[in-house]
Amino acid sequence: MKKIFLSLIFIFLIPLNAISLERSFLSSEEKEFIKNFREVRVHNETNWPPFNFFKDGVPKGFSIDYIRLLSEKTGLKIKFIQNDSWEETLKMASEGELDILLNIVKTKERENFLNFTMPYMHSPTGIYTLESKHGIKSLKDLKGKKVSVPKAFVTENFIRKNYPEINVVTTKDAFEAVKSVIEGET
Repeated sequence: MKKIFLSLIFIFLIPLNAISLERSFLSSEEKEFIKNFREVRVHNETNWPPFNFFKDGVPKGFSIDYIRLLSEKTGLKIKFIQNDSWEETLKMASEGELDILLNIVKTKERENFLNFTMPYMHSPTGIYTLESKHGIKSLKDLKGKKVSVPKAFVTENFIRKNYPEINVVTTKDAFEAVKSVIEGET
């Protein structure tokens, strides 16, 4: 059954506007799987706008719209699941409590418990500083300084491994990381 499910996930490779409502792009085995599968558990970030967030009790964002369109076009039932941290999300995924994670960076460690499709978008990472903090052009310039990053994000592991002289301060999410910069905490 997992093999069939993985082929459904790879539907992301097909431009969604090219998918007919008759689901003619699906094999009979995939159609049967969708018909009998209860629902796919999809992680919904609480605070990652504009891609994936939760507002007024409703999942929102570009990635949420994309997975809803996929559901509409295939008939696959989805259930959005929120939690408090990315660390908890990764734990749930590794324990089989989530079927799809949106907006995740592929790493060797994560490949041990996740299958990845081709990315449907790219979101570059940046360094945010206050305007008064001149001279920071790269991670090398942050030696001995505090840097806020969301806990368990790929950025945290990258900095800890490649720039151990940077003091990493972890936050609940990306919003909290940027907020700590604005408030002068990092």
